[in-house]
Amino acid sequence: MKKSTRDIKQHDIRGTNFNFIAIIKINKVLLTAVMFISIIATGLLGFSLGGRTNDKAYHKETEASKVVNLDTEILAQNIICLEIEKIDSERQNEVLKDQNTKNEKATATISDTILGALLSNLESKKVTNRSLSVNSYVAEAKNLIVLNSKLVKFEKTENYDLIDLSKYKTTLTTRLSRIPTMKPIPGSFPDYGWRIHPVFHYRQFHAASDQGAPSGTPIKAAGAGYVVQSSYNGSSGNFIVINHGNGFVTTYMHNSKNIVHVGRSVKKGEIIGKVGSTGTATGPHLHFQVTYNGSPFNPQQILIQ
Repeated sequence: MKKSTRDIKQHDIRGTNFNFIAIIKINKVLLTAVMFISIIATGLLGFSLGGRTNDKAYHKETEASKVVNLDTEILAQNIICLEIEKIDSERQNEVLKDQNTKNEKATATISDTILGALLSNLESKKVTNRSLSVNSYVAEAKNLIVLNSKLVKFEKTENYDLIDLSKYKTTLTTRLSRIPTMKPIPGSFPDYGWRIHPVFHYRQFHAASDQGAPSGTPIKAAGAGYVVQSSYNGSSGNFIVINHGNGFVTTYMHNSKNIVHVGRSVKKGEIIGKVGSTGTATGPHLHFQVTYNGSPFNPQQILIQ
């Protein structure tokens, strides 16, 4: 039986519809599969990326921990080094302190030895009771002057502070100070001995020296001692007498003014009065007398300063 053209067309349309529906079903399956695969791929990619991020973060944390640990270790080593340096410094200071102590003791021993030798030398040349005389005192004074000069030069050197010579200096200057060796005023102090009196014109033994000087010239003590007289009389005018405590006595006459009084302690070189022409005098001058144990002698013999 022949199919009609309408039947054929309807059959083709149904076949076509069936094919289209089949294609759509297949496409849905494929689309679903594709979507599922995409979801899985996306998940895997995210997991992979997340893992990498976690690895980087972990790596950074690990590196940071290493840096912190390294800094801590360096700090600990620095602290140890500082402690070692401190201990070494303290040890060196102790060694230096011990060495300084030893040096001070050695210097003190040397100083004591030198001081002892110098004082022994002074004592050996000291005037004793067996050698008491003007000449022996003059010899001692000359020796003391030389030693004092050497001491003054030594004081100017850099080694002076290494040795304490204060006791030696005090002993030396004290002994020299009480020997009347200093000129009361500048000049030569002549006219000791026999002469014609300048006022009364008779021959006399002049037991002193006269040295002319302008009125008001300062008069200095020839040596350290005590003022036993400070007075006036018609012949001597204003006069001063000083006892030096070792047998020596000095007298200063015709002063225009006496500055010191009786009982006064004076130093060698201290100003005690002023030159004048009081008493029996033909003009301003100093009448200077030195006696040893009551006996006068020529002042030129002892005036060496």
